Amino acid sequence: SRKDNGLISGLHGMIADLIKVDAAYVFAIEAVLGDRAQIIVVDSIKEIIRAFDFLKEHDKGCVRFLPLEDIKVEISETSIDLNIPGIVGRAVDLIKSKDGFSSFAEYIFKDTIVVEDFDTALRLSSNSNGVRCFVTLDGEVIEPGGTILVGKGNVQLGLISRKTELENIKFELTRIEEEIEACADRKRIKENEVEDLVS
Repeated sequence: SRKDNGLISGLHGMIADLIKVDAAYVFAIEAVLGDRAQIIVVDSIKEIIRAFDFLKEHDKGCVRFLPLEDIKVEISETSIDLNIPGIVGRAVDLIKSKDGFSSFAEYIFKDTIVVEDFDTALRLSSNSNGVRCFVTLDGEVIEPGGTILVGKGNVQLGLISRKTELENIKFELTRIEEEIEACADRKRIKENEVEDLVS
């Protein structure tokens, strides 16, 4: 998982590149992540110092980093019943993170609950039971006692959406190629049968 591009080792990539999300949950996960999807995950503060020098020297702008060694995940205080109708599950359980990166997924999505719709989110947010935020499958976010984000906005342009769409396209292309090959095999068999009949 260690990346070495000749400039900074211990740099693993953007958060969006280190997690996988099923298409059904993409809007929800992207809404919770927001611009944090572009945070660069690194091993430690040492990589950030090296990156700082590089960015300053080459005038490359502003970058946010998340050092893995500094992540402290506290035990969840969520006491919500996940079997309540309308609850899909804990956000952290709906993401697959690459090996060795589960700590940052827990850190970002801890105490976040995915629900089916806005009405469910509103109803449950009145008694949060330790939940940090409720997010709907369409990407609306309710933080109990805090902000409410409504509307999809441009989530379809999110990094995870694009990555998921590309994976689906690759899968479909592979399926079509296999189908073409199977058709070509059947055609060869038929041609051989015709040749046998003619000769």
